[in-house]
Amino acid sequence: MYKVCIRNSLASSFRREMNRAKGDEKFPLVTKVFEQLENARITGKSLTYGYWSKNIREIEFNYAKDLHELLNTHDDYKIRIERGVYMWLYSNTKSLIDKIVDLDENVVTDIWDVSEENKVFLLANQNCVIVNSPPEYDYKIYLKSQGDPAKIISWCKNNMDKIRIGEQCLDNMSAGWVDGNYFFVRDEKVLMLVRMMIGDSICRVERQVYQDDLDKYTYESK
Repeated sequence: MYKVCIRNSLASSFRREMNRAKGDEKFPLVTKVFEQLENARITGKSLTYGYWSKNIREIEFNYAKDLHELLNTHDDYKIRIERGVYMWLYSNTKSLIDKIVDLDENVVTDIWDVSEENKVFLLANQNCVIVNSPPEYDYKIYLKSQGDPAKIISWCKNNMDKIRIGEQCLDNMSAGWVDGNYFFVRDEKVLMLVRMMIGDSICRVERQVYQDDLDKYTYESK
């Protein structure tokens, strides 16, 4: 298994949970965003995207279009978005990773060839990620703008010994726009409590697994 990380201001539009495939189009949201940006360019308006209307550079827009075209012709990959601008792509096909790098190596921040041991573990444990140091928090919770995530703001502020959450995520909860935001919880007990409170606002949960602890896990989905 291989993985590559690229930085692009339009990365968040590629989130799988925000794109429901329509026919041959794997990323309908991306297509919609590109249409809006193209119209803005034609009319001489600024290229902006997202809730905070961040400015998109022309070179980023062009790269995102090339990447979109490439990914629409492949299936052997998974995507993970970090902090809205970092896109991790995982694939068993090295040629795909090479093509992504060839699009523009200047936007690539990391390239990894996962070890055989890690490969077996990750394939068997789809909701786990491997970290290089013992995690202080066992689970990472990704949010979506559904339900009412704002109702746990007070709980979060009063339970900082059980979670790690940024001020920006708390502000976004209040605004009701949290797609792609995340926070960490200490253990499974806290995770269950959060699920009970805002289960409909959770789009994904990842377990943080320390590299040196892999042998403690059976190769089963957790």
